[in-house]
Amino acid sequence: LNAMTTFPSENDDRIFEAISNALVRRVLFVTGAVDMAGCPPSDRGEAAFIGRSNVGKSSLVNMITNRKGLAFASKTPGKTQQFNFFTVNDKPGREKEFKYGDVVEGETDLDSFYMVDLPGFGFAKVPEKQRREWSDFMSNYLSNRKSLSVVFHLVDGRHGPIDEDATIMKQVGESLPKNVAYVVVLTKADKNVKGASKK
Repeated sequence: LNAMTTFPSENDDRIFEAISNALVRRVLFVTGAVDMAGCPPSDRGEAAFIGRSNVGKSSLVNMITNRKGLAFASKTPGKTQQFNFFTVNDKPGREKEFKYGDVVEGETDLDSFYMVDLPGFGFAKVPEKQRREWSDFMSNYLSNRKSLSVVFHLVDGRHGPIDEDATIMKQVGESLPKNVAYVVVLTKADKNVKGASKK
């Protein structure tokens, strides 16, 4: 956020891509958690991305990190089925620990943090029981994850907040500690809206 506010908005895509590459040097998938016990240690700052299904969370994670296939983006709602943790700027060679269990010497960069891609809410084609479990987990996560620094709530810019967004906002308002930043991000503003050209 500090980097984006430092550079004026009139810079083109190449400038922002260069910023992204400078700030995000290494990214690795860590784990997919279905409860608090499955989350990695709270040893660094954390940025979470929430929103209704198919609003573009995975696409935004891929764009921010400038890695096309890091988070799986699909046109089918509900493909993200767990809280997916990615470590950014971890120590070089850390993937060997994840893949093979090797002990890798060194330390994480001072600006290392986790990005968390949360399951979508709303019209994801999953059982009601699973939706309740996601909701309970999210409340627990927002309330008790000590390393959480910022929550990005993605809202479809073509339609504005809908019922599912209002539910998320209510949950955030009830659960999120006051020291954690809450940021609304409008997505899909570049998409054509049917009939918009006639208005």
